[in-house]
Amino acid sequence: MKEETSLPTEAGKSLGTRFAFLQSSLLFSGLSDGVYRVAVPLLTLTLTRDPVVIGLVSASAWLPWLVVALPAGVLADRKAPLGIMRWSQAARLVLLFVLGAIAALGDLPVWLFALCVFLVSASGVVNDVSAQGLVPRIVAEPMLPKANGRVQVIQIGTQQLSGPALAGYCVLLGTAGAFGSMGLVYAVALVLIVLLPMRQEEVATAPADASVRPSSVFGDLKYGLAYFFRRRDLLTIACMAAVMNFAFISMMTILPLWVTEPGPLGASTEVYGGVVALGALGGLSSGVVVHRFVARYGERVVFRFCLFGVALSVLLLCITSVLAVIAALISYSAIVIFFNVANMTYRQRTVPLEVFSRVNAAYRWISWGVMPLSAAASGLITDAVGVRGLFLGTATALFAAGLLLQVPALNRIYRHGEVGEAARE
Repeated sequence: MKEETSLPTEAGKSLGTRFAFLQSSLLFSGLSDGVYRVAVPLLTLTLTRDPVVIGLVSASAWLPWLVVALPAGVLADRKAPLGIMRWSQAARLVLLFVLGAIAALGDLPVWLFALCVFLVSASGVVNDVSAQGLVPRIVAEPMLPKANGRVQVIQIGTQQLSGPALAGYCVLLGTAGAFGSMGLVYAVALVLIVLLPMRQEEVATAPADASVRPSSVFGDLKYGLAYFFRRRDLLTIACMAAVMNFAFISMMTILPLWVTEPGPLGASTEVYGGVVALGALGGLSSGVVVHRFVARYGERVVFRFCLFGVALSVLLLCITSVLAVIAALISYSAIVIFFNVANMTYRQRTVPLEVFSRVNAAYRWISWGVMPLSAAASGLITDAVGVRGLFLGTATALFAAGLLLQVPALNRIYRHGEVGEAARE
C-alpha cells in the first residue's frame, strides 16, 4: 500500500519553487533535444542518402531505450533521482562536445557518428527516467495532471516547436557547429538542475524494506518487472504507446526523404525544420487544456480513441503537399499530448513511489524500445514499397490496434486500473 507520508506536502494550486527549477531545466534541455532529434537525420543526409543507412543511424538514437531503460529505472529507485539527473546531464554535455570535436578534426565516418549518437541518447534516457520519477516526489498528487500538462507544454514548445525550427539552421553550421551549439544549451539546463534544492530524504536511498525492494540490483529489477507485468492495465497502455511510437519513428525517420529536396516536396532543410515546428502547434495548444479534460472525463476516454486519431494523421502524409504534412503533424501532436498526460498521470497516481522508477522504466522499455526497431524497419520498408507505401502501412497498423482495444476485456482492465487502491498493492 502506498504510504500517505510519501506524498509531497506542498498545498494549494502552486506547483512550488522546486518544480519551477525542474521546469526551467526541462525548458533548456528540451530545446536542445528538439534540435538534436531533427538535426540527427538531417546531418545523416550529409553523409548518405541510402534509406537503409539512414534508418540504422536513427535506430542508434533510440536503441538506448531498449538496452538502458531498465537499468536506469533500478538506478533511479536505488539513488536520488535528482542526483542522477545532474550526472546524466553532465555526461551528455561532455559527449556532445566530444562529438563536435571529432567532426571538426576531419571527415566523420557514418559508423562513428552512429556510435556517438547512441551514447548521447543513452545519457538522455537515464535523465528522462529519473526526471519522471522526480515529479511525484515534489508535486502533490492532486496537482499531478497540472504538473504533467505543464511538462508536456514545455516539451512540445521546445522539442517540437522551437528546437526543430532552429535545427535547420544549426545543420548549416556543420556537424561540429550543430553539436557544439546543442552542448551550450544543455550546459544551461545542467546549471539549473544543479541549483534545484535537494532535500535530505532525497539524498538517501529509499528504505531497504525487503518486502518491497530486494537487496541486489538483479532482485530490484526482477521485482519491478514482476510488478509491472502483474498490472495488465499498465501493460495494455504500454502496448498502445509502443504502437504509436513505432508509427512516429517510422514517420519521422523517412519524412526528410519525402519533404526535402530532391524528394517529392522539394523543400530545403530550413523549410523542413519550420514544417516540424509548425506541427507542434497542435500539441502546444492541447497541453494547455489537457489537465482539465483528464480531470473531468478520466484517462480511459483518451486511451480508447487516440489510436484512431493518430492513424488519420498519418494518412494525411500521403498527400503530396507541405500543407498536408503540417496538418498531419499538428493533429498528431495534439492527440499524443492527451495520451501522454493521461498515461503519465495514471502511472504516477497508481504506482507506489518506492517502485515507480522501475515500473516506469519497464513501461518505457516496451513503449520506447520499439523505436530502434521502427527506425531500422522503416528504411527497409521504404526501400521496398516507397515512402507513400510506408505511410499507408503505418496507418493500417494503427487502425488495427485501435480496433483491438475495443475488446470488452480490455475495457474492464481500464476500469480496474482507475480504482486506484487495488493498483497500489
